[in-house]
Amino acid sequence: MQLINYSEKTQTFSLTNNKISYIIQIVNDYPVKRYFGKTIKDFHGSTHLENFSHAFSVQGDADPYSLSTLPLEYSTSDSGDFRVPGYLIKDKHQQYLPILKFSRYEIIDGFEAKHDVLPQLKGKSTDAQTLCLVLADDITGLEITLKYTILAHLPIITKQVVFNNTGKSTLSLTRADSLQLDINGSDFDMLTLTGAHAHEANFSKCHLAPGKTTIDSNYGSSGPQAVPFACLAAPETTQKNGVAIGTTLLWSGNFSFTAEVDQYQNTRLVMGINPETFDWQLKPNTDFTTPVAVLNYSTNGLNDLSQNFHFLFNRYLIKKQSSLLVTFNTWETAYFHVNEKQISSYLRDLYNIGIELFVIDDGWFTNRNGENGQLGDWSYDAEKFPHGLKAISERCHALMDLSHESGHVYV
Repeated sequence: MQLINYSEKTQTFSLTNNKISYIIQIVNDYPVKRYFGKTIKDFHGSTHLENFSHAFSVQGDADPYSLSTLPLEYSTSDSGDFRVPGYLIKDKHQQYLPILKFSRYEIIDGFEAKHDVLPQLKGKSTDAQTLCLVLADDITGLEITLKYTILAHLPIITKQVVFNNTGKSTLSLTRADSLQLDINGSDFDMLTLTGAHAHEANFSKCHLAPGKTTIDSNYGSSGPQAVPFACLAAPETTQKNGVAIGTTLLWSGNFSFTAEVDQYQNTRLVMGINPETFDWQLKPNTDFTTPVAVLNYSTNGLNDLSQNFHFLFNRYLIKKQSSLLVTFNTWETAYFHVNEKQISSYLRDLYNIGIELFVIDDGWFTNRNGENGQLGDWSYDAEKFPHGLKAISERCHALMDLSHESGHVYV
């Protein structure tokens, strides 16, 4: 199935399945979003691009359009676009690079998941297609690859960005968002999930107002305080009806999501690594890859949006495991007093009754003997586990190896 098509005549890329369409057009060498929504058979330029100069707007080399209003696919500051940027890069003279221009493209079957560290979606070559748009700066030798993957049977597009320094000088990368999306209009409710330990995923809703609305985290790891998820929904959207656009990041570190309503009541979304503490030195002949951002579209309310996410992650992200694993969890047996001696005394019995998944729950952290103890430092308590957690894992797998079966141990 051909999901991505290119028209050389109009310089238009169409990412379309039977549920959604995403249209990108190269306008004066700038990739511009022309349409995102329910599937359309053909695009004839029906969405309007402002082609006149507003007061205090900057046209630059985008004439007759203005960089201040074009729905750009990936943008930066100090170039006439005054909205929240998707990236910020300084050259060796500490000068910001301009908005990079389109150089070339490639269409690839499948997910094009080449990164071996970041979480990646994986599947058959027929499950998706990927568009790679390469932007280039001739002076510094920087190339930015915008990667768009459209799923064959889901209303989902993923975005990821690769920065490649082909030049001779080190570049300072201080902002590198995975997702930038400009949306016509601003009449949306923003839905987020926040909370605290033992009080997670509290639903929060606010209506977008002029300016920036941001959720972010600098905790350094995933947690309940702020979840890398946000949804823009029409005010009338319910669980079963209405338009909703959901975004999430396949990333458990510092993150930031911003929705900005500009002076013309249009909205820009950016999502990625939190720029507040981010500074990456991009040395010559090296590259930097952002986490994958997921863009999810529903015309059937929030329930459909949720189901799309679940199907995507279960099918293409989470490693396939045996269903209905017989599980033993140490919490109800030991609570905070779990220890190596105790576990070792009943491992054989657990194996004999058919346990396939052994979970060491709360209490294995250093000085974690109750609710007031340490939590989240990821260092095991040497008094409780004098031989470390690896020794427990090895004993579990040794039992499984005796019968050539597979088992699992998690902490």
